Amino acid sequence: MEDFAISIGDRNEVLILNEYNGNFSIISGYEGRDGNNYFNMVFPKDFKTKQARELAIPQKVTLGNREAAYKILRQFLTALENGDNVGRPASKTDDPEIPF
Repeated sequence: MEDFAISIGDRNEVLILNEYNGNFSIISGYEGRDGNNYFNMVFPKDFKTKQARELAIPQKVTLGNREAAYKILRQFLTALENGDNVGRPASKTDDPEIPF
């Protein structure tokens, strides 16, 4: 699947739906001057040393396989449509397909 990007904000910001090895992620990115989309890269802290790691990784949220990603995104859409639970702490789900 080719990445799908949605333009957001005023500064060439995009959200990119990415598929890698059967898992879907939403990645923060930007549209370059050349018209291509690029991932925002971050240097996460090492858990033990609390120092930034040497290698950058994309700033992303992993959603899981296609079915799990669809369920998660559907839950967000339903919450936005109904105004339910927006701004309240999230509850845990018992769905084994959702990875968190």
